[in-house]
Amino acid sequence: MPPPSPVRSPVPLRDLLPAQDGVLSAAQARATGLSRQSVRRRVVRGEWVGLHPGVLARRPAYRPRRCASGPRRSGPGPPGGSTGRPPHAGAG
Repeated sequence: MPPPSPVRSPVPLRDLLPAQDGVLSAAQARATGLSRQSVRRRVVRGEWVGLHPGVLARRPAYRPRRCASGPRRSGPGPPGGSTGRPPHAGAG
């Protein structure tokens, strides 16, 4: 019995990458019809870069969103929690 064919993505790769800021999973790449060898070839040629296991990004177009990776403000004080004092300075 032949192996099951992969489920094809309804979204073409040329539309998927811009919609996800140039980032996609290896499973998404495979679902668009790319073989493992095709994905590996793009990484070796430097077209894509691995961000995490199973997560790829198009190069050089990938730009992390500042709002997704920047410091979060919580509570009183300036963003990022800095008070302007060195960390070893006591309250007085």
